[in-house]
Amino acid sequence: MERHMRRSYPAVRACLRALGVPPRRLDAVVRTVYERALEDSVAAPRALLGVMAAASRAPSSPITDPHDPPARALLAAFVAPLAPRSRLLFTTNELVGASPLVLATELGIDELAIAGELVALRRRFAAFAESYGVPPGELLLASVACERLPEAEENALWDAIEVRLVAALPPARRPHPGFWLLVAAPALLLALFLYVTGEGPPAEGPLRVAVEASAKARAAAAEVPEPEPEPEPEPEPEPEPDTTTGGDEAKQKGKARGSGRRGGGRAKRKDRLAEREAVAKDRDPGRVIVELEMLKAAKGALASKPRKALAIAEQHASEFPRSQLRESRDTLRIEALCALGKAGEARSLSQSISAAYPSSKVGDVLRQRCGG
Repeated sequence: MERHMRRSYPAVRACLRALGVPPRRLDAVVRTVYERALEDSVAAPRALLGVMAAASRAPSSPITDPHDPPARALLAAFVAPLAPRSRLLFTTNELVGASPLVLATELGIDELAIAGELVALRRRFAAFAESYGVPPGELLLASVACERLPEAEENALWDAIEVRLVAALPPARRPHPGFWLLVAAPALLLALFLYVTGEGPPAEGPLRVAVEASAKARAAAAEVPEPEPEPEPEPEPEPEPDTTTGGDEAKQKGKARGSGRRGGGRAKRKDRLAEREAVAKDRDPGRVIVELEMLKAAKGALASKPRKALAIAEQHASEFPRSQLRESRDTLRIEALCALGKAGEARSLSQSISAAYPSSKVGDVLRQRCGG
């Protein structure tokens, strides 16, 4: 439990600060969260939501300070104008890893509605971060990292939690040699729960997925080769003026041929540069995060709401036609059409995709889902 607390408390602090907890009360609320997590054998995200609910306190705008680190100030600027519910959903999901299922269970909101709202919030956050020239995943990581306390204060935080837990036990049982077994058992259950469900600190939750996707996308974009500059074509030697029959006219024609070739070389370089910029834009980390969330929402809605899944996939196709995730998107489109009984449309779409991308496997998906 101590290792879990030391690893995850910066994210809990960042989340509570973004939810408007005053700085002077921050450590006290963090202690309450971990005490609740240990006593109730629940993960930190559930404990945090429970503490906020028990306090009957709606999330408010974060309290800012001119001396705040840049990452903290940027995160506060993003969450401040959000509605209380949106602020709670975004911060608990992105900073402490509360899944849509956990949020739906704790808040009594439809899971699909939460997933859809989170997609919109992530897209908005990606655009916000990019407007400051910062990848969204790195901004979240920096917001968490700046909440880590000095070692002495970190030790004091754990000591305070430990003392409160000991004080909560009945007096007759405090000196009992089995006390540490009582403390360790819930911690072991909590660790097992985190391992099975995947809920935990940002290093194990959606933040890590987003950052890994961001890093992969940046690496892929860096691999796009720089276009080699084409040598300027040497102009043909201009003919000597013919003093007898139109020398000036021949000279002008020679210049026109040379300038035309030089202009063609510049046009090719511009086309290659534009293509490279388009590829780099498609691999932009912020766009990749948005794409992942859109396709995740479409896949989640496929079984119960295929029409919604198809709409999300079609929107993805419209906004990201050159996406690296095209294969996953096309598969979802075929599956959704088959689920809606539109086998003809699915077959037509499969044929057009296979014609454009012969290596695509949508034909196999069509046979499995529509039977033809």
